[in-house]
Amino acid sequence: MPTPYFRPLSSLYDSEDVQAVLREPENFTQLSDVDILEISREQCSLYFHAGNEDLERHIDHFERHTSADGGKLLAIFVSLEVKRHLTFSHQASIAFHCIGRLMEKSHLHPAFLPNLVGRPDYWSPGIFHDHDTDEHPRSLTFYCQHPRWNVNAVMAACSIYMKTDRVDNKTLYLIVTGKSDSIASSLTADLSHFLEASRGTPDLIRSCVADPFFLHVKAAVLIFEQSKVPVKEVRNKLYKLLDLLDEIPQTLAVQRQREAATRNTLASTTRDLNIISRNADSLISSADRGLQVVRAMLVVHDKERAQACDDGRAHHAHFSASEDHLRYVIYSLELQHSWLSSYKARKETAMNLVFNLAVQLDSLTNMEMGRSMKKDSESMNTIATLTMLFLPATAVATIFGSNIFLNELNVKALIAYIVITIVLTAFSMYIWTMQPHIRAMSHQFRRRLDRRNGANAAGSVGLNDVESAPAYVPLREDNSVPA
Repeated sequence: MPTPYFRPLSSLYDSEDVQAVLREPENFTQLSDVDILEISREQCSLYFHAGNEDLERHIDHFERHTSADGGKLLAIFVSLEVKRHLTFSHQASIAFHCIGRLMEKSHLHPAFLPNLVGRPDYWSPGIFHDHDTDEHPRSLTFYCQHPRWNVNAVMAACSIYMKTDRVDNKTLYLIVTGKSDSIASSLTADLSHFLEASRGTPDLIRSCVADPFFLHVKAAVLIFEQSKVPVKEVRNKLYKLLDLLDEIPQTLAVQRQREAATRNTLASTTRDLNIISRNADSLISSADRGLQVVRAMLVVHDKERAQACDDGRAHHAHFSASEDHLRYVIYSLELQHSWLSSYKARKETAMNLVFNLAVQLDSLTNMEMGRSMKKDSESMNTIATLTMLFLPATAVATIFGSNIFLNELNVKALIAYIVITIVLTAFSMYIWTMQPHIRAMSHQFRRRLDRRNGANAAGSVGLNDVESAPAYVPLREDNSVPA
């Protein structure tokens, strides 16, 4: 197992994760399958699917390089394949012994090893300086993880490691992405176009070697361009829902015919707005992380430019393009953060509109229920009235229909039946119509009784207070109280 190059403050690094990576050789493949970019002197080459031998040869050439040979840049593109049983669920496409060579010879920073095998570590970028015995700056290490913008799928972290040796004028890159990540393919495609454009223009190649942040800046710009797709999806979906909400009040006018459809629309709109809110929150956090990474990169880039110009290794013009691109990414991410915040505010407004529309729909439903209940109540009143009219007559007819009254036609009995029926029916109707008034009078009587009881209770309390008060005590001539 290779020994990591620890510095005096190695306890600050998560050595447990580092040792866990080194104890598990399966975190790395046995046969390397990497892409290699090599820029030296006036030559620029890009190799695809390099194996162990090719990778070791490029590492040896890189280690033997000195400042007398001019500037040199070596970039190794490592892909991650999902392996759930490994330390961080990914396997790096670089051989274990090749990583050991980089750790022992190039002093690969140990804190980057977990990121090399897919650890999601979206914290502050790692910025470390090495000095020689005379306190002169010897090397600079800058590594970071760029934010992921795909909110609908889990993607491997995009980690980029850079170490530039100021003494030997060489820079090492490790670019780690997912196997199906478009960042690596976009970056290699862009570098292929750069190779074609740089033929016959050695000054362009020298400017890339002079600025060690050349690939860092390219990756930052490409990752920002990658963010435009999900942000556009959030914007389009939000505007589509807002247009749909504008049409819902028109459907409330024909609520009877479209009540079910309107309720389903409100339910689906609420769900979609919640999804938009979660996606916007995720994109806002990604924009914040991207801003922190690029701002830190710009600060270190400015310091490296000043150091390189003081040492005579480069001119300000070699760094100007990278600085312009970094500032472009910063301003763009700030504006993107502002847009996403405005989308969140519009989402809140849309949620309030959905709530109000749901309340209006419920109110219309309640009004319809009230109208139907009123109609049912009128029908019940009609039935009750008919019952009041026919039930007393039926009861009296039952009595007069007994055998006593059926022996012979009795006019007096008929008159008595009619009179009793009319009186009983009138009395029943009177009681039924006076029932609300009787209930109101009963309520008023109870209120008066409660007020009277309360007044009596208050009066008794006042008398008790008077009886318990101390008697009048006369004062002496000197206004003192007698003992």
